[in-house]
Amino acid sequence: TKLDAAMSEGNLNITQLSFGGTGDPLSGKVNGQVVLSFRRENAGVTPVIGGYDLNVDLLVKREFMAAYGSRFGIVFGLLKGKRETPQGTRFAFKAAMKPGMTFPEITAQ
Repeated sequence: TKLDAAMSEGNLNITQLSFGGTGDPLSGKVNGQVVLSFRRENAGVTPVIGGYDLNVDLLVKREFMAAYGSRFGIVFGLLKGKRETPQGTRFAFKAAMKPGMTFPEITAQ
């Protein structure tokens, strides 16, 4: 897993978040922005996400889909930009959540 990001004026700017590798059943890359603030509480500090705008490229290998596809079927059904590849199912989408929204907006990339 690799994260290249910087915090500036309440925004976490993600240049690249990558996870998994060629041998892993799930791998992907994410970039974008998360509105992030911190709230003091009795036990410490809690991060609060105020919104986000993320580009996601996710590869789900065939063996993962075969083993767990039925368990994650609802989640995979919500994702956009689905494309079958020789390595597995690739999802390329943009996920955005702005203040006041009830559900994130997910669009194909």
